[in-house]
Amino acid sequence: MAAGLDRFCVLERDGFLTITGKIIYFLIVVLCSATLLYPFISCSGEYGISCLFRTLTGFPCPTCGYSRAVCNALAGNYGNSFMLNPLWLILIIYQFFLISISVISLLKNRMFFISSRIVIIFVVILGANWLLMLVLGFAAADGL
Repeated sequence: MAAGLDRFCVLERDGFLTITGKIIYFLIVVLCSATLLYPFISCSGEYGISCLFRTLTGFPCPTCGYSRAVCNALAGNYGNSFMLNPLWLILIIYQFFLISISVISLLKNRMFFISSRIVIIFVVILGANWLLMLVLGFAAADGL
């Protein structure tokens, strides 16, 4: 690595989190919390953020339809929610998992390691869901 850069890329040193590690875990907590709260804010219809991935590429992102799916589930329209994004419930569970791990790491001041199998399984499921959305044209892909 470049001179001194390795000092900033280390998340844990001597068994304790570095400042960089604390910042990364804090960002995970903030971003996952915001993603979990956004559907509740956007359900009112007053606030809405366009998908940056879709705006740039023209294709739906792997989580496209998540917010609308949660809004439909909160309204009791479970069929519509699963048509918008079949993985909305798994996304919520995974985000709570990441928040829990990050909070534990921050409180203990030590890294908490996630099994690579969990991450790989999640990425494969997310990729398969994305492929289905692209091929079958779920409602999220159509912008409904």
